[in-house]
Amino acid sequence: MAENPGTTYIARGEVDVAQVTLDATVPLRVAAARDGEVLASHVLEAPARRGKISYELRFPLPFPCGFHLLL
Repeated sequence: MAENPGTTYIARGEVDVAQVTLDATVPLRVAAARDGEVLASHVLEAPARRGKISYELRFPLPFPCGFHLLL
């Protein structure tokens, strides 16, 4: 019997880095995690990393439940 892949969820948002000093040599990444497992992640890219950076993550969950967004 095939395992239930669950439902795909989408988390969209933006990170405002206008007031933050960032090291240009360090990648900035957003991730969705649950129970210590990274479900999806994406490296954020923006011109000179100033202002707001949009993101969208798609990931499966076996049932409706909570998850954490990490930056």
